[in-house]
Amino acid sequence: MKLKKLYTIPTQIFDTVVFHDGINFIFGIKDDTDESLNGIGKSLLLDFLDFTLLGSFTLNNNSRLNR
Repeated sequence: MKLKKLYTIPTQIFDTVVFHDGINFIFGIKDDTDESLNGIGKSLLLDFLDFTLLGSFTLNNNSRLNR
């Protein structure tokens, strides 16, 4: 199995992530030096990957989706 991209509908949850051959890293990029890297979707993206590949999901463990 090869994961090519991960996206959400509606698209405003996070931007489409395109995966490339080899190792892919997930990290935040600040547009402004005063901004925080908190709340930009890194952990939520990993939750979606976990659900997509392993099928494990509960709202209790994914409180970010209850907002």
